[in-house]
Amino acid sequence: MRVRTLLIVALCTWTASPVLAQISPGKLARPHADLEGSLNCNKCHTGRAETMPSKCLGCHTEIASLQKLDSGFHAQVKNQPCMKCHPDHAGKDFELISWPEGSPETFDHRRSGWPLEGKHAGVACRDCHKAAFQKSSMAGQIRRRPASKSWLGLKTKCASCHTDLHAGTLGTQCEGCHTLDGWKTAARFDHARTAYPLTGKHATVACSKCHGGAASGTQVATLDLKRLKPVSHEECSACHTDPHKGSMGAACASCHVTAGFHTINSKTFQHAKTRFPLRGAHATVACETCHTKPGGGALPKPSFALCTDCHALAHGTQLAGRADQGACESCHTVNSWRPSTFTALQHATLALPLEGRHKDVECRACHIALALASKEIGTAKVQLTWPDAACERCHVDPHEGRWANVPGSCQSCHTLQSFHQANVDVAMHATFSYPLQGSHRTLPCVSCHPELNHKAAQSTLLGAAKNVPKLLFDQKRSACRDCHKNPHGAAFEGPSAKNCTACHSEETFAPAVRFDHDRDARFSLKGAHAKVPCGLCHPTATAQDGKTFVVYRPLDTSCRSCHEGASLKSAGPPLRGGGTR
Repeated sequence: MRVRTLLIVALCTWTASPVLAQISPGKLARPHADLEGSLNCNKCHTGRAETMPSKCLGCHTEIASLQKLDSGFHAQVKNQPCMKCHPDHAGKDFELISWPEGSPETFDHRRSGWPLEGKHAGVACRDCHKAAFQKSSMAGQIRRRPASKSWLGLKTKCASCHTDLHAGTLGTQCEGCHTLDGWKTAARFDHARTAYPLTGKHATVACSKCHGGAASGTQVATLDLKRLKPVSHEECSACHTDPHKGSMGAACASCHVTAGFHTINSKTFQHAKTRFPLRGAHATVACETCHTKPGGGALPKPSFALCTDCHALAHGTQLAGRADQGACESCHTVNSWRPSTFTALQHATLALPLEGRHKDVECRACHIALALASKEIGTAKVQLTWPDAACERCHVDPHEGRWANVPGSCQSCHTLQSFHQANVDVAMHATFSYPLQGSHRTLPCVSCHPELNHKAAQSTLLGAAKNVPKLLFDQKRSACRDCHKNPHGAAFEGPSAKNCTACHSEETFAPAVRFDHDRDARFSLKGAHAKVPCGLCHPTATAQDGKTFVVYRPLDTSCRSCHEGASLKSAGPPLRGGGTR
Protein backbone atom coordinates (compact mmCIF):
# COMPACT_ATOMS: atom_id res chain seq x y z
CA MET A 1 0.00 0.00 0.00
CA ARG A 2 2.83 2.39 0.90
CA VAL A 3 4.64 1.59 -2.41
CA ARG A 4 1.46 2.27 -4.35
CA THR A 5 1.05 5.62 -2.64
CA LEU A 6 4.57 6.69 -3.50
CA LEU A 7 3.98 5.68 -7.08
CA ILE A 8 0.86 7.75 -7.29
CA VAL A 9 2.67 10.75 -5.94
CA ALA A 10 5.49 10.33 -8.46
CA LEU A 11 3.15 9.99 -11.37
CA CYS A 12 1.11 12.98 -10.36
CA THR A 13 4.20 15.18 -10.50
CA TRP A 14 4.43 14.43 -14.18
CA THR A 15 0.93 15.45 -15.12
CA ALA A 16 2.18 18.17 -17.43
CA SER A 17 3.28 15.47 -19.79
CA PRO A 18 0.46 14.12 -22.01
CA VAL A 19 2.05 10.73 -21.89
CA LEU A 20 2.21 10.48 -18.15
CA ALA A 21 -1.38 11.67 -17.85
CA GLN A 22 -2.49 8.27 -19.07
CA ILE A 23 -0.94 6.47 -16.07
CA SER A 24 -2.99 5.73 -12.81
CA PRO A 25 -2.19 3.32 -9.93
CA GLY A 26 -5.82 2.25 -9.66
CA LYS A 27 -9.41 3.25 -9.53
CA LEU A 28 -10.45 5.84 -6.95
CA ALA A 29 -12.93 4.95 -4.24
CA ARG A 30 -16.53 5.74 -5.01
CA PRO A 31 -16.62 9.00 -2.96
CA HIS A 32 -13.76 10.32 -5.14
CA ALA A 33 -15.17 9.01 -8.44
CA ASP A 34 -15.62 12.53 -9.74
CA LEU A 35 -11.83 12.93 -9.57
CA GLU A 36 -11.16 9.92 -11.79
CA GLY A 37 -8.74 10.52 -14.65
CA SER A 38 -5.07 11.43 -14.81
CA LEU A 39 -5.91 15.00 -15.64
CA ASN A 40 -7.37 15.45 -12.19
CA CYS A 41 -4.38 14.20 -10.25
CA ASN A 42 -3.15 17.64 -9.43
CA LYS A 43 -6.39 18.37 -7.66
CA CYS A 44 -5.14 16.17 -4.85
CA HIS A 45 -1.44 15.65 -5.58
CA THR A 46 1.02 18.52 -5.49
CA GLY A 47 4.17 16.56 -6.14
CA ARG A 48 5.22 16.94 -2.53
CA ALA A 49 3.74 14.56 0.05
CA GLU A 50 3.90 17.03 2.94
CA THR A 51 1.70 19.55 1.14
CA MET A 52 -0.95 17.08 0.08
CA PRO A 53 -3.09 17.49 3.28
CA SER A 54 -3.70 21.11 2.35
CA LYS A 55 -5.32 19.85 -0.85
CA CYS A 56 -7.48 17.45 1.18
CA LEU A 57 -8.57 20.16 3.59
CA GLY A 58 -9.26 22.51 0.73
CA CYS A 59 -11.89 20.08 -0.43
CA HIS A 60 -12.98 18.65 2.92
CA THR A 61 -13.74 21.97 4.58
CA GLU A 62 -15.68 20.25 7.38
CA ILE A 63 -12.43 18.67 8.53
CA ALA A 64 -10.63 22.00 8.27
CA SER A 65 -13.32 23.61 10.40
CA LEU A 66 -12.98 20.98 13.13
CA GLN A 67 -9.22 21.37 13.23
CA LYS A 68 -9.56 25.13 13.36
CA LEU A 69 -11.95 24.75 16.30
CA ASP A 70 -9.62 22.19 17.85
CA SER A 71 -12.57 19.86 18.09
CA GLY A 72 -13.13 16.21 17.32
CA PHE A 73 -10.81 13.42 16.29
CA HIS A 74 -9.20 15.26 13.37
CA ALA A 75 -8.05 18.02 15.70
CA GLN A 76 -6.03 15.40 17.58
CA VAL A 77 -4.28 14.18 14.36
CA LYS A 78 -3.96 17.39 12.38
CA ASN A 79 -0.20 16.94 12.13
CA GLN A 80 -0.54 13.56 10.41
CA PRO A 81 -0.96 13.15 6.64
CA CYS A 82 -4.50 12.39 5.62
CA MET A 83 -3.45 9.36 3.54
CA LYS A 84 -2.34 7.58 6.70
CA CYS A 85 -5.96 6.86 7.52
CA HIS A 86 -7.58 7.55 4.14
CA PRO A 87 -5.63 5.77 1.32
CA ASP A 88 -7.22 5.69 -2.14
CA HIS A 89 -6.78 4.16 -5.69
CA ALA A 90 -7.73 0.75 -4.31
CA GLY A 91 -10.93 0.38 -6.25
CA LYS A 92 -14.42 1.80 -6.26
CA ASP A 93 -15.60 -0.25 -3.31
CA PHE A 94 -12.57 0.45 -1.18
CA GLU A 95 -13.44 1.91 2.24
CA LEU A 96 -11.55 5.16 2.57
CA ILE A 97 -11.59 5.16 6.36
CA SER A 98 -8.94 3.12 8.12
CA TRP A 99 -10.05 2.60 11.74
CA PRO A 100 -7.07 2.47 14.11
CA GLU A 101 -8.75 -0.19 16.24
CA GLY A 102 -10.16 -2.04 13.25
CA SER A 103 -13.86 -1.00 13.27
CA PRO A 104 -16.20 1.77 14.40
CA GLU A 105 -17.43 -0.40 17.26
CA THR A 106 -13.92 -0.83 18.64
CA PHE A 107 -12.85 2.77 18.07
CA ASP A 108 -11.49 4.40 21.19
CA HIS A 109 -13.88 7.30 21.40
CA ARG A 110 -11.53 9.16 23.67
CA ARG A 111 -9.58 9.97 20.49
CA SER A 112 -12.48 12.19 19.47
CA GLY A 113 -12.19 14.29 22.60
CA TRP A 114 -15.52 12.94 23.82
CA PRO A 115 -15.07 9.75 25.87
CA LEU A 116 -18.09 7.50 26.08
CA GLU A 117 -18.96 7.23 29.77
CA GLY A 118 -21.94 6.16 31.79
CA LYS A 119 -24.99 5.33 29.75
CA HIS A 120 -23.24 6.52 26.57
CA ALA A 121 -20.82 3.61 26.73
CA GLY A 122 -23.50 1.09 25.79
CA VAL A 123 -25.12 3.02 22.95
CA ALA A 124 -24.63 1.77 19.37
CA CYS A 125 -22.56 4.12 17.17
CA ARG A 126 -25.28 4.82 14.67
CA ASP A 127 -27.81 5.61 17.40
CA CYS A 128 -25.90 8.86 17.78
CA HIS A 129 -24.14 9.28 14.43
CA LYS A 130 -27.16 9.90 12.26
CA ALA A 131 -28.55 12.78 10.25
CA ALA A 132 -31.03 13.80 12.94
CA PHE A 133 -28.20 14.70 15.30
CA GLN A 134 -25.88 16.40 12.77
CA LYS A 135 -26.53 19.87 14.11
CA SER A 136 -23.09 21.44 14.36
CA SER A 137 -22.18 24.57 12.44
CA MET A 138 -20.12 22.57 9.95
CA ALA A 139 -22.75 19.90 9.30
CA GLY A 140 -23.65 21.56 6.00
CA GLN A 141 -20.07 21.20 4.80
CA ILE A 142 -20.05 17.41 4.96
CA ARG A 143 -19.07 16.11 1.49
CA ARG A 144 -19.90 12.51 2.10
CA ARG A 145 -23.14 11.41 0.57
CA PRO A 146 -25.45 10.65 2.01
CA ALA A 147 -24.32 12.84 4.87
CA SER A 148 -25.92 10.49 7.37
CA LYS A 149 -23.06 8.06 6.71
CA SER A 150 -20.57 10.60 7.95
CA TRP A 151 -19.29 10.38 11.49
CA LEU A 152 -19.12 14.14 11.67
CA GLY A 153 -21.56 16.95 12.44
CA LEU A 154 -22.51 16.06 16.04
CA LYS A 155 -22.42 18.44 18.98
CA THR A 156 -21.59 17.60 22.60
CA LYS A 157 -24.51 19.50 24.08
CA CYS A 158 -27.11 17.17 25.62
CA ALA A 159 -29.99 18.89 23.83
CA SER A 160 -28.39 18.17 20.43
CA CYS A 161 -29.27 14.49 20.89
CA HIS A 162 -31.77 14.43 23.74
CA THR A 163 -35.16 16.08 23.96
CA ASP A 164 -35.23 18.79 26.62
CA LEU A 165 -38.15 17.64 28.74
CA HIS A 166 -37.92 20.90 30.67
CA ALA A 167 -38.75 22.81 27.48
CA GLY A 168 -35.92 25.24 28.03
CA THR A 169 -37.15 26.38 31.48
CA LEU A 170 -33.92 25.27 33.18
CA GLY A 171 -31.42 26.46 30.60
CA THR A 172 -29.06 24.38 28.51
CA GLN A 173 -26.55 23.16 31.11
CA CYS A 174 -28.05 19.73 31.68
CA GLU A 175 -24.87 18.52 33.37
CA GLY A 176 -25.54 20.97 36.19
CA CYS A 177 -28.15 18.51 37.49
CA HIS A 178 -27.68 15.26 35.59
CA THR A 179 -24.77 12.86 35.13
CA LEU A 180 -23.95 10.37 32.39
CA ASP A 181 -24.89 7.53 34.72
CA GLY A 182 -28.60 8.23 34.42
CA TRP A 183 -31.02 11.01 33.70
CA LYS A 184 -33.75 10.51 36.28
CA THR A 185 -31.61 10.72 39.39
CA ALA A 186 -30.51 14.36 38.77
CA ALA A 187 -27.62 13.52 41.07
CA ARG A 188 -25.93 16.88 40.73
CA PHE A 189 -29.02 18.94 41.48
CA ASP A 190 -28.85 20.81 44.78
CA HIS A 191 -32.00 22.68 45.72
CA ALA A 192 -29.96 24.77 48.15
CA ARG A 193 -28.39 26.52 45.17
CA THR A 194 -31.76 27.61 43.85
CA ALA A 195 -33.71 30.72 44.79
CA TYR A 196 -35.67 28.59 47.28
CA PRO A 197 -33.53 26.24 49.43
CA LEU A 198 -35.51 23.40 50.97
CA THR A 199 -35.48 23.52 54.77
CA GLY A 200 -37.51 21.90 57.52
CA LYS A 201 -40.50 19.90 56.31
CA HIS A 202 -39.90 20.99 52.73
CA ALA A 203 -36.77 18.85 52.57
CA THR A 204 -38.82 15.63 52.75
CA VAL A 205 -41.64 16.59 50.38
CA ALA A 206 -41.80 14.69 47.08
CA CYS A 207 -40.81 16.87 44.10
CA SER A 208 -44.17 16.26 42.45
CA LYS A 209 -45.98 17.89 45.38
CA CYS A 210 -44.66 21.25 44.28
CA HIS A 211 -43.65 20.62 40.69
CA GLY A 212 -46.70 18.73 39.53
CA GLY A 213 -49.98 19.76 37.96
CA ALA A 214 -50.77 22.76 35.85
CA ALA A 215 -52.18 25.20 38.42
CA SER A 216 -50.41 26.81 41.35
CA GLY A 217 -51.03 24.91 44.55
CA THR A 218 -52.21 21.75 42.78
CA GLN A 219 -50.60 18.61 44.12
CA VAL A 220 -50.33 15.55 41.88
CA ALA A 221 -48.29 12.38 41.94
CA THR A 222 -46.68 12.91 38.51
CA LEU A 223 -43.79 15.33 38.15
CA ASP A 224 -44.40 18.03 35.58
CA LEU A 225 -40.92 18.55 34.16
CA LYS A 226 -41.95 21.81 32.57
CA ARG A 227 -42.89 23.26 35.98
CA LEU A 228 -39.57 22.69 37.71
CA LYS A 229 -38.76 26.32 37.18
CA PRO A 230 -40.00 28.81 37.83
CA VAL A 231 -42.43 27.92 40.63
CA SER A 232 -43.97 30.79 42.55
CA HIS A 233 -42.63 30.82 46.11
CA GLU A 234 -42.86 34.44 47.23
CA GLU A 235 -45.69 33.53 49.61
CA CYS A 236 -46.65 30.22 51.20
CA SER A 237 -50.16 30.56 49.79
CA ALA A 238 -48.73 29.73 46.35
CA CYS A 239 -48.66 26.10 47.48
CA HIS A 240 -50.58 26.00 50.76
CA THR A 241 -54.16 26.83 51.63
CA ASP A 242 -54.39 29.73 54.08
CA PRO A 243 -56.17 28.35 57.17
CA HIS A 244 -56.58 31.91 58.44
CA LYS A 245 -58.48 32.89 55.28
CA GLY A 246 -56.54 36.11 54.95
CA SER A 247 -57.26 37.38 58.45
CA MET A 248 -53.57 37.31 59.39
CA GLY A 249 -52.25 38.82 56.19
CA ALA A 250 -50.28 37.21 53.40
CA ALA A 251 -46.84 37.02 55.06
CA CYS A 252 -47.07 33.50 56.48
CA ALA A 253 -43.33 33.46 57.26
CA SER A 254 -43.82 36.22 59.81
CA CYS A 255 -45.32 33.59 62.12
CA HIS A 256 -44.56 30.14 60.74
CA VAL A 257 -41.33 28.30 59.99
CA THR A 258 -40.59 25.42 57.66
CA ALA A 259 -39.98 23.08 60.60
CA GLY A 260 -43.74 22.62 60.78
CA PHE A 261 -46.96 24.59 60.53
CA HIS A 262 -47.61 24.29 64.25
CA THR A 263 -44.12 25.50 65.11
CA ILE A 264 -44.38 29.25 65.53
CA ASN A 265 -41.48 31.65 65.31
CA SER A 266 -41.95 33.41 68.63
CA LYS A 267 -39.49 36.14 67.63
CA THR A 268 -41.43 37.28 64.59
CA PHE A 269 -44.98 36.10 65.30
CA GLN A 270 -47.25 39.08 65.86
CA HIS A 271 -49.80 37.91 68.37
CA ALA A 272 -51.15 41.45 68.46
CA LYS A 273 -52.89 40.71 65.17
CA THR A 274 -54.99 38.03 66.82
CA ARG A 275 -58.08 38.57 68.93
CA PHE A 276 -55.98 38.00 72.03
CA PRO A 277 -52.91 40.29 72.06
CA LEU A 278 -50.25 39.07 74.47
CA ARG A 279 -49.67 41.67 77.16
CA GLY A 280 -48.04 41.67 80.54
CA ALA A 281 -46.98 38.27 81.82
CA HIS A 282 -48.69 36.56 78.87
CA ALA A 283 -45.93 37.87 76.60
CA THR A 284 -43.36 35.55 78.21
CA VAL A 285 -45.46 32.38 78.25
CA ALA A 286 -44.30 29.57 75.94
CA CYS A 287 -46.69 29.03 73.00
CA GLU A 288 -47.28 25.36 73.81
CA THR A 289 -48.57 26.30 77.26
CA CYS A 290 -51.80 27.60 75.69
CA HIS A 291 -51.77 25.88 72.32
CA THR A 292 -51.49 22.27 73.43
CA LYS A 293 -54.43 19.97 74.11
CA PRO A 294 -54.63 18.44 77.60
CA GLY A 295 -54.20 14.97 76.14
CA GLY A 296 -51.48 15.99 73.70
CA GLY A 297 -51.45 17.46 70.22
CA ALA A 298 -51.76 21.00 68.95
CA LEU A 299 -54.61 23.32 69.91
CA PRO A 300 -54.68 26.03 67.23
CA LYS A 301 -57.44 28.18 68.71
CA PRO A 302 -57.79 27.93 72.49
CA SER A 303 -60.71 29.60 74.22
CA PHE A 304 -59.89 32.85 75.95
CA ALA A 305 -63.21 34.51 76.81
CA LEU A 306 -62.57 33.87 80.51
CA CYS A 307 -59.34 33.62 82.46
CA THR A 308 -60.50 30.23 83.66
CA ASP A 309 -60.36 28.94 80.07
CA CYS A 310 -56.62 28.65 80.67
CA HIS A 311 -56.17 29.16 84.39
CA ALA A 312 -57.54 27.06 87.23
CA LEU A 313 -60.33 28.51 89.38
CA ALA A 314 -58.01 30.15 91.88
CA HIS A 315 -60.62 31.07 94.49
CA GLY A 316 -63.14 28.31 93.95
CA THR A 317 -66.73 29.28 94.61
CA GLN A 318 -65.93 31.84 97.30
CA LEU A 319 -66.66 34.85 95.07
CA ALA A 320 -69.51 33.39 93.03
CA GLY A 321 -72.03 35.54 94.90
CA ARG A 322 -70.47 38.82 93.80
CA ALA A 323 -72.05 40.92 91.08
CA ASP A 324 -69.19 40.06 88.71
CA GLN A 325 -69.36 36.40 89.76
CA GLY A 326 -65.74 36.54 90.82
CA ALA A 327 -64.26 37.71 87.50
CA CYS A 328 -60.47 37.54 87.79
CA GLU A 329 -59.89 40.91 86.12
CA SER A 330 -61.78 42.63 88.95
CA CYS A 331 -58.78 42.10 91.22
CA HIS A 332 -55.90 41.03 88.96
CA THR A 333 -54.16 42.26 85.80
CA VAL A 334 -52.26 40.56 83.01
CA ASN A 335 -49.04 42.12 84.32
CA SER A 336 -48.92 39.88 87.36
CA TRP A 337 -51.15 37.71 89.50
CA ARG A 338 -49.70 39.42 92.56
CA PRO A 339 -50.31 41.90 94.03
CA SER A 340 -54.06 42.08 93.74
CA THR A 341 -55.54 45.36 92.55
CA PHE A 342 -58.35 45.08 95.09
CA THR A 343 -58.13 48.30 97.13
CA ALA A 344 -59.06 49.36 100.64
CA LEU A 345 -61.76 51.52 99.09
CA GLN A 346 -63.30 48.44 97.51
CA HIS A 347 -62.90 46.60 100.79
CA ALA A 348 -65.09 49.27 102.40
CA THR A 349 -68.04 47.79 100.51
CA LEU A 350 -67.59 44.51 102.38
CA ALA A 351 -68.59 43.51 105.89
CA LEU A 352 -65.22 44.66 107.26
CA PRO A 353 -64.06 48.08 106.02
CA LEU A 354 -60.30 48.53 106.36
CA GLU A 355 -59.90 51.18 109.03
CA GLY A 356 -57.21 52.03 111.56
CA ARG A 357 -54.31 49.59 111.56
CA HIS A 358 -56.20 47.35 109.16
CA LYS A 359 -55.32 49.75 106.35
CA ASP A 360 -51.62 48.95 106.77
CA VAL A 361 -51.91 45.17 107.00
CA GLU A 362 -50.93 43.02 104.01
CA CYS A 363 -53.75 41.05 102.46
CA ARG A 364 -52.09 37.72 103.14
CA ALA A 365 -51.84 38.51 106.85
CA CYS A 366 -55.60 38.02 107.12
CA HIS A 367 -56.26 35.95 104.01
CA ILE A 368 -53.93 33.18 105.03
CA ALA A 369 -52.90 30.27 102.82
CA LEU A 370 -54.49 26.95 103.65
CA ALA A 371 -52.82 23.58 103.44
CA LEU A 372 -55.17 22.02 100.90
CA ALA A 373 -57.09 23.20 97.87
CA SER A 374 -60.75 22.40 97.44
CA LYS A 375 -63.61 23.19 95.13
CA GLU A 376 -64.83 25.85 97.51
CA ILE A 377 -61.43 27.39 98.33
CA GLY A 378 -59.78 27.05 94.89
CA THR A 379 -56.25 26.29 93.74
CA ALA A 380 -54.79 29.42 95.35
CA LYS A 381 -55.73 27.89 98.71
CA VAL A 382 -56.52 31.32 100.17
CA GLN A 383 -59.46 31.97 102.46
CA LEU A 384 -61.14 35.15 101.19
CA THR A 385 -64.56 35.05 102.82
CA TRP A 386 -65.83 34.29 106.32
CA PRO A 387 -69.30 33.91 107.83
CA ASP A 388 -68.73 37.06 109.90
CA ALA A 389 -66.21 39.80 110.66
CA ALA A 390 -65.39 38.72 114.21
CA CYS A 391 -61.91 39.71 115.40
CA GLU A 392 -60.99 36.17 116.29
CA ARG A 393 -61.29 35.17 112.63
CA CYS A 394 -57.90 36.81 112.15
CA HIS A 395 -56.51 37.43 115.63
CA VAL A 396 -55.49 35.23 118.50
CA ASP A 397 -57.72 35.92 121.55
CA PRO A 398 -55.30 36.39 124.49
CA HIS A 399 -58.30 36.34 126.83
CA GLU A 400 -59.24 32.83 125.69
CA GLY A 401 -62.89 33.69 125.18
CA ARG A 402 -63.45 35.10 128.64
CA TRP A 403 -65.44 38.00 127.19
CA ALA A 404 -66.90 36.19 124.21
CA ASN A 405 -70.43 36.89 125.40
CA VAL A 406 -69.85 40.53 126.17
CA PRO A 407 -71.78 42.80 123.76
CA GLY A 408 -69.31 44.38 121.37
CA SER A 409 -66.71 41.79 122.32
CA CYS A 410 -63.15 42.93 121.47
CA GLN A 411 -64.12 46.43 120.43
CA SER A 412 -65.61 47.06 123.86
CA CYS A 413 -62.07 47.49 125.15
CA HIS A 414 -59.89 47.85 122.05
CA THR A 415 -59.85 50.09 118.99
CA LEU A 416 -58.82 49.53 115.39
CA GLN A 417 -55.88 51.88 115.89
CA SER A 418 -54.03 49.52 118.21
CA PHE A 419 -54.58 46.56 120.48
CA HIS A 420 -52.38 48.32 123.05
CA GLN A 421 -53.46 50.27 125.03
CA ALA A 422 -56.96 49.09 125.75
CA ASN A 423 -59.55 51.81 126.14
CA VAL A 424 -60.62 50.52 129.59
CA ASP A 425 -60.97 53.58 131.82
CA VAL A 426 -62.13 54.19 135.41
CA ALA A 427 -65.72 54.45 134.32
CA MET A 428 -65.59 51.13 132.46
CA HIS A 429 -63.75 49.49 135.37
CA ALA A 430 -66.68 50.45 137.57
CA THR A 431 -68.73 47.91 135.62
CA PHE A 432 -66.36 45.18 136.69
CA SER A 433 -66.31 43.46 140.06
CA TYR A 434 -63.90 45.98 141.57
CA PRO A 435 -64.58 49.70 140.94
CA LEU A 436 -61.48 51.92 140.98
CA GLN A 437 -61.72 54.61 143.71
CA GLY A 438 -59.33 56.96 145.41
CA SER A 439 -55.66 56.35 144.71
CA HIS A 440 -56.59 53.23 142.78
CA ARG A 441 -57.80 55.50 139.99
CA THR A 442 -54.24 56.63 139.24
CA LEU A 443 -52.52 53.30 139.32
CA PRO A 444 -51.25 51.74 136.04
CA CYS A 445 -53.09 48.56 135.13
CA VAL A 446 -49.94 46.46 135.46
CA SER A 447 -49.87 47.30 139.21
CA CYS A 448 -52.83 45.00 139.74
CA HIS A 449 -52.59 42.84 136.62
CA PRO A 450 -49.06 41.37 136.53
CA GLU A 451 -49.76 39.42 133.29
CA LEU A 452 -49.37 42.76 131.55
CA ASN A 453 -45.66 42.61 132.41
CA HIS A 454 -45.16 40.08 129.62
CA LYS A 455 -43.55 41.33 126.43
CA ALA A 456 -46.25 42.08 123.91
CA ALA A 457 -46.50 39.80 120.90
CA GLN A 458 -45.30 41.24 117.58
CA SER A 459 -48.57 40.25 116.01
CA THR A 460 -51.81 38.66 117.10
CA LEU A 461 -52.73 37.71 113.53
CA LEU A 462 -53.31 34.01 113.16
CA GLY A 463 -50.87 33.75 110.29
CA ALA A 464 -48.02 35.48 112.12
CA ALA A 465 -48.75 35.13 115.84
CA LYS A 466 -46.02 33.62 117.99
CA ASN A 467 -45.94 33.36 121.79
CA VAL A 468 -48.95 35.56 122.36
CA PRO A 469 -49.13 36.06 126.20
CA LYS A 470 -52.35 35.14 127.93
CA LEU A 471 -54.27 38.02 129.43
CA LEU A 472 -56.94 36.27 131.45
CA PHE A 473 -57.46 38.91 134.19
CA ASP A 474 -59.09 36.20 136.26
CA GLN A 475 -57.58 37.16 139.66
CA LYS A 476 -60.23 37.31 142.42
CA ARG A 477 -59.12 40.42 144.35
CA SER A 478 -61.40 42.36 146.62
CA ALA A 479 -59.56 42.59 149.99
CA CYS A 480 -56.66 44.99 150.55
CA ARG A 481 -54.32 42.19 151.46
CA ASP A 482 -54.88 40.67 147.99
CA CYS A 483 -52.67 43.42 146.64
CA HIS A 484 -51.00 45.17 149.60
CA LYS A 485 -48.64 43.86 152.24
CA ASN A 486 -49.70 44.14 155.89
CA PRO A 487 -47.46 46.75 157.59
CA HIS A 488 -48.85 45.91 161.01
CA GLY A 489 -47.68 42.34 161.23
CA ALA A 490 -50.01 40.29 163.41
CA ALA A 491 -51.14 43.26 165.50
CA PHE A 492 -54.61 43.34 164.05
CA GLU A 493 -55.13 39.65 163.47
CA GLY A 494 -57.74 37.66 165.31
CA PRO A 495 -61.47 37.29 165.53
CA SER A 496 -61.97 40.91 166.38
CA ALA A 497 -59.80 42.18 163.50
CA LYS A 498 -61.42 44.70 161.22
CA ASN A 499 -60.94 45.36 157.57
CA CYS A 500 -58.20 47.79 156.50
CA THR A 501 -60.89 50.22 155.40
CA ALA A 502 -61.92 50.66 159.04
CA CYS A 503 -58.87 52.87 159.49
CA HIS A 504 -57.60 53.66 156.00
CA SER A 505 -59.28 55.14 152.97
CA GLU A 506 -58.55 54.53 149.25
CA GLU A 507 -57.47 58.14 148.89
CA THR A 508 -54.30 57.55 150.90
CA PHE A 509 -52.90 54.97 153.27
CA ALA A 510 -51.37 57.46 155.71
CA PRO A 511 -52.64 59.10 157.75
CA ALA A 512 -55.32 56.59 158.70
CA VAL A 513 -58.11 59.11 158.32
CA ARG A 514 -60.83 56.72 159.37
CA PHE A 515 -59.16 55.73 162.66
CA ASP A 516 -60.69 57.30 165.82
CA HIS A 517 -58.44 56.69 168.90
CA ASP A 518 -61.24 57.28 171.32
CA ARG A 519 -63.55 54.96 169.46
CA ASP A 520 -61.31 52.32 168.05
CA ALA A 521 -58.59 51.93 170.75
CA ARG A 522 -58.63 50.84 174.40
CA PHE A 523 -56.84 54.00 175.43
CA SER A 524 -58.78 57.18 174.93
CA LEU A 525 -56.71 60.27 174.16
CA LYS A 526 -57.83 62.98 176.52
CA GLY A 527 -56.20 65.99 177.92
CA ALA A 528 -52.56 66.33 177.21
CA HIS A 529 -52.49 62.94 175.49
CA ALA A 530 -54.38 64.39 172.55
CA LYS A 531 -51.37 66.49 171.62
CA VAL A 532 -48.71 63.80 171.95
CA PRO A 533 -47.24 62.57 168.60
CA CYS A 534 -48.19 58.99 167.85
CA GLY A 535 -44.57 57.88 167.63
CA LEU A 536 -43.92 58.72 171.33
CA CYS A 537 -46.34 56.05 172.39
CA HIS A 538 -46.08 53.66 169.42
CA PRO A 539 -42.42 52.63 169.11
CA THR A 540 -40.75 51.17 166.01
CA ALA A 541 -39.75 47.51 166.19
CA THR A 542 -37.78 45.18 163.95
CA ALA A 543 -39.35 42.00 162.64
CA GLN A 544 -37.57 38.69 162.16
CA ASP A 545 -37.10 39.43 158.49
CA GLY A 546 -35.18 42.58 159.41
CA LYS A 547 -37.91 45.00 158.39
CA THR A 548 -39.14 47.64 160.80
CA PHE A 549 -42.74 48.24 161.67
CA VAL A 550 -44.72 50.47 164.08
CA VAL A 551 -46.10 48.74 167.13
CA TYR A 552 -49.72 49.76 167.62
CA ARG A 553 -50.75 46.92 169.84
CA PRO A 554 -50.53 45.35 172.27
CA LEU A 555 -49.27 48.24 174.42
CA ASP A 556 -49.20 48.72 178.21
CA THR A 557 -51.69 51.45 179.04
CA SER A 558 -50.35 52.15 182.54
CA CYS A 559 -48.86 55.58 183.15
CA ARG A 560 -45.49 54.23 184.22
CA SER A 561 -45.21 52.37 180.96
CA CYS A 562 -44.71 55.77 179.36
CA HIS A 563 -43.69 58.08 182.20
CA GLU A 564 -40.80 57.64 184.65
CA GLY A 565 -40.73 58.23 188.41
CA ALA A 566 -41.60 61.96 188.90
CA SER A 567 -44.70 63.21 190.54
CA LEU A 568 -47.58 63.78 188.29
CA LYS A 569 -47.84 67.27 189.73
CA SER A 570 -44.41 68.14 188.46
CA ALA A 571 -44.08 70.51 185.59
CA GLY A 572 -43.41 67.81 183.20
CA PRO A 573 -41.95 64.37 183.89
CA PRO A 574 -40.12 63.04 180.90
CA LEU A 575 -41.67 60.41 178.70
CA ARG A 576 -39.72 57.31 177.85
CA GLY A 577 -39.79 58.42 174.30
CA GLY A 578 -37.97 61.64 175.20
CA GLY A 579 -40.91 64.03 175.41
CA THR A 580 -42.24 65.96 178.38
CA ARG A 581 -45.69 66.38 179.74
